[in-house]
Amino acid sequence: MSKPEALLSGKPDYLSVIYKANNPLKDGLSNFNIVIQTDIHFTITGWNVLSEKQFETSDFIGKNLFRLFDIEFTEGSLHEHLVSLKQNGYWHGDIIYNTIEKRQFNLNCMVSYILNENQERVAMVFVAQDIYTKKQKELINE
Repeated sequence: MSKPEALLSGKPDYLSVIYKANNPLKDGLSNFNIVIQTDIHFTITGWNVLSEKQFETSDFIGKNLFRLFDIEFTEGSLHEHLVSLKQNGYWHGDIIYNTIEKRQFNLNCMVSYILNENQERVAMVFVAQDIYTKKQKELINE
């Protein structure tokens, strides 16, 4: 399903209410260029155009984030980060995204729950910035 079809499906588009995301997400959003929205079970429900370019696909809707992308955490485990996300309402850290073509992208990510008017967790927003060039400069300077 394309993004316009998804928007016309009548399902809530929580990306339009990013201001309801927990801090520090809304304060730092301008620093990120990849935006992906999921439900609370990590099923993708929305994204921005820069996500399509970064991940070289537009076939996101209805797919689980962790099944669609090969993600490695630079520190800690998925379980540790999920516990942190549930306790704090957000998670921030670096990941390595591996493409099918065996290319790697270093991404600085932030994940936050989106709350409805009753302060219930109804969705999540993932924002990321490609930091590959920054990481390469750090390696050279070490």
